[in-house]
Amino acid sequence: MLAPQLLPLMFEIYWKVRDYEVLLHHTLICLVQLASLNGGVLTNDDARLQYLSLYLDNFQKILRMINANFKEKEVLGISNIVKKIQLFFGKDLSKLPQTLQDLYLNDITQITCCFAEGAKLEEAQSADDKYYVEAFDNMLEAWTSVFQDYSNGNDNIYQSATRIFNSYLQCHLAPPEGSRMQEKDNEEIEDNEDNDRIKFKDQLQIIGMFGRMVPLHCLPILFRLLEDRGNKLKSHLQAMQTYTMTLNDSKALDNLFEDIHWIILIAGHILCMDSDGETPMIPSEIMQYSIGHHDKNESTLEATLKVLASVGEVAFEVEGINQCDHAIRIFSDVLKLCVLESSAGQVKLGHFMSPEVGCTLMWFLKRWCVSYLLPTENFYQEISPTLIGALGRDTDGAIFVINFVLGKIQTNICQFTSEPILLQDTVDLFTDIVALKQKSMYFVKTEGLWNLVNLQRQLKAGSLPPNIRRGLYKSFVLAGSSLADIEALNEYYQRILKPIQLRFKEVLCQENFNRIYQEEHIKTEIIDILECFIGIAKGVQMSTAQTIFEYVIPVLSELPSILSLYRDYQVIVQLILELFGQCARHSLCYLNYLDSESLYEVSMATVVAYARCNLCRLTAEASEENSFQDLILVLELLTLVLSKECLDLCPQSPNQAVKITAADVSLFGLKFILPLIKVELLMYPALCSQYFKLIVLINDLYPDKISNLDDHMLTQLLESIKLGLTTGFGTDILQACLDFIQTLGTHIYRNSLQNSKVYQALMPFLKLLMNLTLSHEISSDMLTCSSVCIYTLICCYSDQYQALVEGLINTQTDPLVADRLATAFTQLTSNIQLNCERQPKLKFRDNFDKFIANVHGFLLVK
Repeated sequence: MLAPQLLPLMFEIYWKVRDYEVLLHHTLICLVQLASLNGGVLTNDDARLQYLSLYLDNFQKILRMINANFKEKEVLGISNIVKKIQLFFGKDLSKLPQTLQDLYLNDITQITCCFAEGAKLEEAQSADDKYYVEAFDNMLEAWTSVFQDYSNGNDNIYQSATRIFNSYLQCHLAPPEGSRMQEKDNEEIEDNEDNDRIKFKDQLQIIGMFGRMVPLHCLPILFRLLEDRGNKLKSHLQAMQTYTMTLNDSKALDNLFEDIHWIILIAGHILCMDSDGETPMIPSEIMQYSIGHHDKNESTLEATLKVLASVGEVAFEVEGINQCDHAIRIFSDVLKLCVLESSAGQVKLGHFMSPEVGCTLMWFLKRWCVSYLLPTENFYQEISPTLIGALGRDTDGAIFVINFVLGKIQTNICQFTSEPILLQDTVDLFTDIVALKQKSMYFVKTEGLWNLVNLQRQLKAGSLPPNIRRGLYKSFVLAGSSLADIEALNEYYQRILKPIQLRFKEVLCQENFNRIYQEEHIKTEIIDILECFIGIAKGVQMSTAQTIFEYVIPVLSELPSILSLYRDYQVIVQLILELFGQCARHSLCYLNYLDSESLYEVSMATVVAYARCNLCRLTAEASEENSFQDLILVLELLTLVLSKECLDLCPQSPNQAVKITAADVSLFGLKFILPLIKVELLMYPALCSQYFKLIVLINDLYPDKISNLDDHMLTQLLESIKLGLTTGFGTDILQACLDFIQTLGTHIYRNSLQNSKVYQALMPFLKLLMNLTLSHEISSDMLTCSSVCIYTLICCYSDQYQALVEGLINTQTDPLVADRLATAFTQLTSNIQLNCERQPKLKFRDNFDKFIANVHGFLLVK
């Protein structure tokens, strides 16, 4: 493999067969494999470097010969070669001669830029086979390794970052500055595919890394582009007030919106990093860049604040703008675009604005605010005086930004009610900011928040999509959790929650409610109130659970009767069940024992009301799965209530004996729900999964309660387990049923329940499981799980097991088969204690694998 003639020969063969697609593919595979050569073949560092040097030398020669005229079918192979080199030889590249390193970096830079252009064409043409797109993604992935290997800095790395950033930006700008092409079937793509920030998330994250490596180059380009496009948009809007747009004007406006969209996407990924599961922070590269500008007097706090304060005027040429911090200058440009969007709505031009740009603006504000607004100084070794002075705690700039963001949220809710995706991004902006306590503590003190609260009260019921109504109330509740003072906390929630509680009471207390409850405006009002309370329940945290529950429980107490009243109106039924589920999910583990009992009682009353109203409907109807969504919600509620037994974070211990437990609620509810669970319903995967999840959890936590169920309920329960084993619901359900039997069987054995009804009820499962495994009806993947279950049943029913084995042997007509089968069964339990302990269980499992492999070769079970 290390013969010096091999690599030149392989690359020469590649060049010779390059025009033949089939041979091209095979030779490229060989070259990719040679790029990943590793292990014992390369005995030492010298051998690795010699091999890598020879490979790169030949690879570079081929690239010179291709001269960027790549064939469509070879780009993926070329990118895979670079990717493998970085993966297997990344650390060795820095040990090569500097000339070879420089050539390599220059080549992969040129390849990346070339593939970016090809990817742009494929995206514009909506090509089915996107070779360049995948090859470009591979190259970007390889660059992440390059950055790590050259983390100490290299002039060529910075030059490469600049070239690739420029190329990517140009590919996404319209001519003359860029080379973006008009996409075909734009509307169809927009409807059927993920939006750009999801579709190109990985690309944008890596381009963001490029940008942070050379902020001195990238940030000025971005704010100049934003200011230029902002001025053009401003001119368009002014012109549109005086004359009708032509077709060319419309096309120019579309190109302008697409430019703005991509500039903001790129800027957002350079200035901010994804922080899922982590504390959002200002990237260190941007922080150092800002500090450097301040130290050189290239930016001042005064000029930065002046630019920030000018956003309402939508003036892109402000005095002292060149001394504004570059990161805040980009942010200010985005705020000005927000003002332009809002002002277009005010002069009845909102329908000309791009919803996609609106979503991108909200996305950028969210990323920026969680990282830059009110930064926690202790998180940073160094912090920019300009950034902290403009956006830090107790600064006028921070208060201005908070009120601006809240005002923009309010404007979007008023102006863009017909744009659900834009509204969702708007609410996500609000929710993500107030979820951070160090920021929400300032939001709750601002006038902007209460303006938004008052707007919610004034909006007509049903005027907002349900998810938006929920999201806003969730955000209001989350914001209050930052208040440490109990009195302030109570006053805040009094202002937020009392009005919605009174709305509910006013609807129910109407004298003629029982006559008018079917009227559309009454149903709309109840739906809207329930949506608000679902949002409230979703925003509960440990510090606020007790306070919020006091406002929620009076409403919950009325819902069983409301459910009965609206039994035929599925939307309201489902919302009631969902509200109980959200309360159980987000509040129950924090509630004290008295409040928990209150929730248990109303939950049981609601489940009983549901079961009585639906006993006939679900057995008579044959409809789509969504018709049974309410039953799924009931099962989910019972499961969530039971989770209190797994996770109880209530700070207080019960002062008196607990009257109702979570297990009582779940079993009581299950008693009413079991008659509704028919075979036809279990054919729906979501319902089936939720049902078995519930009964397995009850059995895991309280096998003694399962053992003491009345005969009818126990029979129904075990019948459903039998269905799960034999009906082919899938491996997850089969696993759940096996777990159920094993847990219950272990309980029976360890508590010596041989004289109980559950002992007799579980006995048939031994024969059933043996038949299923011997007749291949349980797949080989599940044999290990079934063997552990069978072992547990053998421990409980050893005499019955012996009789079963003897019966099976006696049914064999061939004496040779009977002898072999008897020997196999003897070996199965040989030297294994039947005590349900772990070690013999594991030994039985290994024996069972051998047993099945053996008997399947000669036994036929019908």
